Amino acid sequence: MCVYSLADVHVTCVFSEDCVLPCSFQPGSEKAIHWLKLEDKDLTVHSYYYSRDQLKQQSQPYRGRTALFNDQIPKGNASLLLRCITLQDQGRYKCYTSTFNGNKKSFIDIAVEAPVRLVDIKLTSDDITCSSTGIYPEPKLTWSTEPPSDFHLTLEPSRTPPASRWMTRASMTSPAQNISAGPSNICTVTSGTVERTATLRQQAHVQCSSSSEVSILCRVSQYDLLTFDLTWTFNKTDTILTSTKGTSQMQVDDQWKEQIQSLAAFSSTS
Repeated sequence: MCVYSLADVHVTCVFSEDCVLPCSFQPGSEKAIHWLKLEDKDLTVHSYYYSRDQLKQQSQPYRGRTALFNDQIPKGNASLLLRCITLQDQGRYKCYTSTFNGNKKSFIDIAVEAPVRLVDIKLTSDDITCSSTGIYPEPKLTWSTEPPSDFHLTLEPSRTPPASRWMTRASMTSPAQNISAGPSNICTVTSGTVERTATLRQQAHVQCSSSSEVSILCRVSQYDLLTFDLTWTFNKTDTILTSTKGTSQMQVDDQWKEQIQSLAAFSSTS
């Protein structure tokens, strides 16, 4: 009986999401499918024969997490659905299929990434800190300004020990005196092909007298409101209002509702 194998297929899966490992074969009778993870001692991921799943020998890490597309098996689809991907799922897998017509081996290499989802930038009296957490592989953090400026940022990158030894929490701190009014200070976090940014702008001082009204400008495009979260704060800690990405509504904190007179086209507060 002829047995043949194909070159490895490379698949990138996203941490905590479901992932499909592709495998196909020439349809025939007496179908059997065996998925293995190739290690020093191979792990049984999923087995199918006698026209049904056979999971008694399934290795513990995969129990309750695997499924075949059973309605597609007669058409030659032996692909495996692996649920809730973990970083330990990385590695090389073998899909072995057998029918009355012959056998086939396919090999799939899985890489797992946890892309950057959120970047947080905070300003205190002493420091500006940019941070992001739950990233894999280790990210790259950079500072920049818009428009470009000549001042130099003294950077102090750090890697905080994560709760899981696989995941990364990265932060970068610069002395607060490096932030000047005018330019937008941008922190960019990049991991793999995914890039996210957070922007901090130190506004010029606004002069006003007691009991008078004042307008504080913050120019934000409609596009930015759909792709970023926006927050107004007082004294760097008290939240005045927020806007969540994907919405056109701003939520004003109860204690500020009497002071906030208008929200003009989502671009200024007065």
